[in-house]
Amino acid sequence: GHIHQHQNLNHSNDPPVIYPGSIERVDFSEEKEDKGYVMIELSKGHVQWEFCPLSVRPFRTIEVNLAEADDPQSTLLNAIGNEIIKNAIVRLIYKLRSEQLDLIDNSAIHESLRAAHHYTIRPELVSQLARPRLPELGIGNSIDPIDALSTYLENRQDLRDIAADMLEAAECLLEKNR
Repeated sequence: GHIHQHQNLNHSNDPPVIYPGSIERVDFSEEKEDKGYVMIELSKGHVQWEFCPLSVRPFRTIEVNLAEADDPQSTLLNAIGNEIIKNAIVRLIYKLRSEQLDLIDNSAIHESLRAAHHYTIRPELVSQLARPRLPELGIGNSIDPIDALSTYLENRQDLRDIAADMLEAAECLLEKNR
């Protein structure tokens, strides 16, 4: 078992094998666990036990995806405002696009988290791969598969080294089907 988590390792209770667990949370993996102690009463040939929960400092994770938000600052502040953070350990994780960085007021975020006992802020940039649209594609129009693959590969930096081989393989496949 995991020694920080309260658990009964022998559900038949013959004999009871109980971990009381830790009385405080030690990290965010324990965010939703009850913490407490175990009260045990012993008598000859009999063991009675009871888990007694304690009121412990809450851990709160606030995750917000701002990538599609029109007003990322307000969206973020509203998400923080919807959580009970007073005296909590708070982990704020938010995702945004690089062009949204200037729309975030870090001092306002810090101010909104001030009631927390402690907090961390982790912004994460969302990758926006360029996806040009082909205007010639539409109802009733078609494009040559090799041209479509070529356009796709031009916009994929991660495939640049194998693009020529992919185009050659695609041409071979199309030739076999003609």
